[in-house]
Amino acid sequence: MNESPTAKEKIGEIFVKAGLINQQMLKMALEENKRNPKELLGETLVRLYMATEEEVARAIAYQQGIPYIDLTCTPVEPIAIELIPLKLAMEHQILPVRIENRDLILAMKNPLDIAAIDLARFASGLNIRPHIAAAGDIKNAIHRYYSAEESINQIIQNVAQQEGIEFIREEPLREEDVLELKSKSEMAPIVKLVNSIISQSVSAQASDIHIEPKEKIIQVRQRVDGILNEAMQIPKWVQMALISRIKIMAGMDIAEKRVPQDGKIKLKMENNLIDLRISTLPTQYGEKVVIRILDKSKNALSIEELGLLPEDLNKIKELINLPQGMILVCGPTGSGKTTTLYALINEVSRKKINIVTLEDPIEYEIGGINQVQINEKAGLTFAKSLRSLLRQDPNVILVGEIRDMETAEIAMGASMTGHLVLSTLHTNDAASTIVRLIDLGVTPYLIASSLNGIISQRLVRVICEYCREEDMPAPEILKKLEARSGERISFPSYRGKGCEACKQTGYRGRKGIYEILIMTGEIRELINQKASERKIREVAGKGGMKPLINDALEKVKQGVTTVAELERVAFFSEEPKSTVELKCARCQKAIEPDWLVCPYCSYKLKGSLAEEAVPATEPGRITELHLIRDRTTDFKGFKILLVDDNEKLAQGIATFLRKNQFVATAVSNGKEALESIARDKPHLIITDVMMPEMDGLELIQRLRQDITTAFIPVIILSQRRVLEDRLKGLELGADDYLVKPLLLEELLLKVKAILRRVY
Repeated sequence: MNESPTAKEKIGEIFVKAGLINQQMLKMALEENKRNPKELLGETLVRLYMATEEEVARAIAYQQGIPYIDLTCTPVEPIAIELIPLKLAMEHQILPVRIENRDLILAMKNPLDIAAIDLARFASGLNIRPHIAAAGDIKNAIHRYYSAEESINQIIQNVAQQEGIEFIREEPLREEDVLELKSKSEMAPIVKLVNSIISQSVSAQASDIHIEPKEKIIQVRQRVDGILNEAMQIPKWVQMALISRIKIMAGMDIAEKRVPQDGKIKLKMENNLIDLRISTLPTQYGEKVVIRILDKSKNALSIEELGLLPEDLNKIKELINLPQGMILVCGPTGSGKTTTLYALINEVSRKKINIVTLEDPIEYEIGGINQVQINEKAGLTFAKSLRSLLRQDPNVILVGEIRDMETAEIAMGASMTGHLVLSTLHTNDAASTIVRLIDLGVTPYLIASSLNGIISQRLVRVICEYCREEDMPAPEILKKLEARSGERISFPSYRGKGCEACKQTGYRGRKGIYEILIMTGEIRELINQKASERKIREVAGKGGMKPLINDALEKVKQGVTTVAELERVAFFSEEPKSTVELKCARCQKAIEPDWLVCPYCSYKLKGSLAEEAVPATEPGRITELHLIRDRTTDFKGFKILLVDDNEKLAQGIATFLRKNQFVATAVSNGKEALESIARDKPHLIITDVMMPEMDGLELIQRLRQDITTAFIPVIILSQRRVLEDRLKGLELGADDYLVKPLLLEELLLKVKAILRRVY
């Protein structure tokens, strides 16, 4: 219901109507305000702890019909900052936020300050659209954005930097990009930050980096061993400079934020060449960036290193020694198909033959073979390249992926005319691969005549050898495994407890589990008859094919992996999907609810969360009383770690914080804290100074030297008389301190203030 204020409604009355204060409190505030005639009533309410600066700003927005802007979760454009001088911003408490057409969005403490609006219009040469923001937020934002280099440097100055990182540009930068690099995104701290994120991810052996803007933070996640783990959280105010830096290095248009873009970066790190494939996607809270890491220095595995059982290894060796025919490697995305293909190529490359590969992208460079990079934008498709290379006298052809009927038919035709052809297909198991080819439009006769064998696979994580221990899986999981595999599970199983070597995950590295279907006369006949998957699977099993689940159980028996991994990988061929699957209206491909543009066909999505969230009035307008209440101090579910060897004190603080909707955990020293931080990624750490094994000062130092923990805020607990500890802690990078004995209400205020400032 719309509750627009009356023309003469005052701030105090609005607060009473909103239920934030009562008449008695208003009377008290008015009397106090009379004693301080230079103070506005809103400022008096804040000073008396009757309201927050947010609530005052929202009330003014409601009263004046001016949009409210929350600077704690709104990215500020560096180009907008350059339009308003620092002196003008500080004198009038204003902040330029972004440019929209010929308008400058201006956050103001007092949106009725006509002089400030006129000065901003004159300085920028743009029309001014005033928005109201909390005074404290404007002050913090001015410090951050006008001293962005210094602000970032204060956080990452102690982070250990990877030496010898060199970016290799294949194409010259555009003039406008050079200018941008000379300003915000090329400043040394941003360069250090991007370098640190990339180098730390490479060191962690991540295959992908996800940089995801959220409402109040930027979340950075890494895909390690197939699992997407949270690596770090970066303050929201770094967002524009961070993403601009990456986009410029990838040769993207930094001004274009509304459509997906692709790019690439080459870098040299410790004399190793690394390719980075960059993809951006507009989401509700800004552009998401995904960086695919392709380490060119890694050597392709041999087939002996894939993790095959001896009988399966012999089958594969027989397949690749055949003079012609097709071998398909199948499995879902991220199941190691390309690694297996390279291992097969490694094996046949020992012979004196001509090997040509068609890849997108080239993930490993192998000496002695000819590798072709597919470029569909330039018209160099798999099908077109395949036709051309057949005139290059190849013995062995690797086709990175069969995506359509045309490619499948050309590849299969080649495999019947004296060429050994290797390729991949996205299917769940060996038998379904045959059905998938028929669905693509390939004739059963061509499939039956050309196929020699199918390798279906998944990747399972390997138990960490440093923290391995016996495991007792849940009975219901064992029953499911026994029912699926037809085997009685009576052997011991193991798991990784979690240690520093495996980053508390219990796993290090991955191995494959396999299902190998060798073509026989009976199976070829079934293909010609268009038999069902079940029938093909049944006959293949009788012929010696070991199903994926049984191969996986053998890996559990050998102590390679865990029962939990089997359940994750072997039972579910794909990640669980929502009960309601969203599809793009144009291309009908699956989309996520927070996507604004389809990454497949660039169609502007209708009904996205962001679009639904836009109110009928201008964004930021407060038209209802209940919207005045300050929601920015609601940190329900935020994780806080307490580090103190006084168990009674730590548990007491934890209990108090839980009552205030936080998730609080307590540990007794710095060593335990580092383990907990690696596992749980807290939003705030409260630490004592004097503790056994590792004290609070060493803990802070360790946190600030690691890019994954450098941005986590820290509060020190110290004795009243020990000033030296407080000063040393602040020097090492602590954000604030509290003196024992503690006042819990003071603790709560400081916790909320720091969380609000950072997140």
